[in-house]
Amino acid sequence: MVVPDVALAPRDEAAIVARVKAAFGFALRACGWSATDGITALPLQVHITALPRGTMARTSGPRAFSVASNALRRAGVDGVLAHELTHLQDFRAARGGLSSIPRFLEEGRALSIGRGFRASLGVCADDLERVEAIAALTGEQAAEALAGFRDGSGLRRARRTGAVFRWMSVSVFFVEFLRVRAHGTGWPDAIGRLSRIWLRVGRGEGFDSAFTAEFSQPLQSLEEAFVSFVASTEGDRAARLRKTEYETTPRSPACAPAAPR
Repeated sequence: MVVPDVALAPRDEAAIVARVKAAFGFALRACGWSATDGITALPLQVHITALPRGTMARTSGPRAFSVASNALRRAGVDGVLAHELTHLQDFRAARGGLSSIPRFLEEGRALSIGRGFRASLGVCADDLERVEAIAALTGEQAAEALAGFRDGSGLRRARRTGAVFRWMSVSVFFVEFLRVRAHGTGWPDAIGRLSRIWLRVGRGEGFDSAFTAEFSQPLQSLEEAFVSFVASTEGDRAARLRKTEYETTPRSPACAPAAPR
């Protein structure tokens, strides 16, 4: 259902809805979710409205999804749509247990899915800046982000201290670590495993139990391994980015600088 809170031409409204549907479909596929999981059972309310400056889209629960009326004129909007719609699915999957899931896992997974959707469309957005932030991380900064970014209060603290982009970079790189490097070879289906944790939590299982069942070890062990890896690759950009989605980002045609006129 579309709720236009601002006046839009029918063509513009249809364009926004089409982009939302495409992003939602990508996010569902990335998570390995389907209608049989109950994720799509509730109708989706798409509010086309005026949002605060710099905000392209926002999720506020299991049904309501807001898109800025001028969103389609902004760079990287498709990735933001997929990111925020992943959060909407999180509400539906984990239900009342969502607060038990560390915020850095929520954000890292959503950022990874958003980036994947952008990449499928050949859009770079902030990927170059993200690569530089990841390459510059120290082990101490990684540990700080994982310890501090556990819930909403951690996000507020990051905003106060100007650490949001760095903490988000740690979050998405942790998910990449799970995918390609943890326990030696990583879990290529890490996004799907995380998504199954959300479903298990939504059915009443404790987060720690659900995580260990999917990854064969407690989250704390993988956090320690991640911090150790980041610390061991300080100053070695190639080793840190090897095999990750960010290894080839600077060479991506989508991220190439525009030719001089």
